[in-house]
Amino acid sequence: GVVLAGAAGGGVWRTDDDGATWRPLTDGLPDLSVGAVAWAPSDPDIVYVGTGEAGFAVDFIPGIGLLRSDDGGETWLLPDEVVASQFYALSVDPRDPDSLVAATNDGLFTTEDGGVNWHLRLASSDLMGVTEVLRSPADPDRLWTAVWCTSRCPEGIDRVMRSDDGGVTWTSAGAGLA
Repeated sequence: GVVLAGAAGGGVWRTDDDGATWRPLTDGLPDLSVGAVAWAPSDPDIVYVGTGEAGFAVDFIPGIGLLRSDDGGETWLLPDEVVASQFYALSVDPRDPDSLVAATNDGLFTTEDGGVNWHLRLASSDLMGVTEVLRSPADPDRLWTAVWCTSRCPEGIDRVMRSDDGGVTWTSAGAGLA
């Protein structure tokens, strides 16, 4: 019955009764723009919020980076570093609540320490961003991501990419896709 929902201009909301009632969790924060929310599968107290409305328009609301909660969303840790101003998707490793992959307007990032340090894994000046990241339920190290190229994707990057090592390296997965 517990669900968290993020709104482009309204912060993060929580229901504990299957949606009958909702309460805001981020009203006291300096930024209420949310692009992605993810719970750590191995620790229900850890929640990540990628701030910044994801998309491409002049009126989209930028964010302040990745927020983390260690108490189910009741309090939030603000980032020391803003790795991206718009988050499209987050995927937390089901084996490790500190390991996650972030699809953002600035590319695809990974962190192994809950967002303290980041590694840019997929980026190019020809990219509008990385808009999705999905993790295989059978193999948590296998990921797919969707890349938003300005026109043609640059050499070595395709619109659909695949990683078999938790997001460290990526290869084209677009063969056969129209």
